[in-house]
Amino acid sequence: MIETWRWRRDVPACALLFTVLLMNGTGAHAAPCEPAGAARVTVDLAPPSDKTIAGVKIDLDYPDDRLKIPGFGDAPDVKLRVTGFPEGFFGAPNDLDDDLIVALAGTAALPRGAIFTVEFDRCKGGPMPTPKDFRCKVEEASTDTGVLVEGTTCSVRVLEGSDTKTTTKSK
Repeated sequence: MIETWRWRRDVPACALLFTVLLMNGTGAHAAPCEPAGAARVTVDLAPPSDKTIAGVKIDLDYPDDRLKIPGFGDAPDVKLRVTGFPEGFFGAPNDLDDDLIVALAGTAALPRGAIFTVEFDRCKGGPMPTPKDFRCKVEEASTDTGVLVEGTTCSVRVLEGSDTKTTTKSK
């Protein structure tokens, strides 16, 4: 659906943008999912061996035709489904209904290995996911002083209903 919008001085620009995004389908028309159980996955971090990572932004692409997270964006329901952040780190999840963006920040080094767990609703009739169904990408990684670091990767492990094979993607 394409709409023609005229700028109106009495409507804030952010309200117009939000309206356009909703009317054009971003986040407004997620496929229905009748929950039929859960699927839990863990995201593991692999920083370069010679670097200390204190902040990271991860894009976890998941099969939205078989898995859902209740809520959208940074809603409380989304936050309840993303857990297990390392002690001393702030985690901010943002669900886009087919991608989960998670930012982690702290003043110490993030550990190598598990940095968060996600509990998805598994849609009725859909098979249990495998690690190959996910795409995990480190969009940004930085030191405790904010210096960007290349070469950090992430991987996904399915914890329940499948074996613990992993799939890795890097920036």
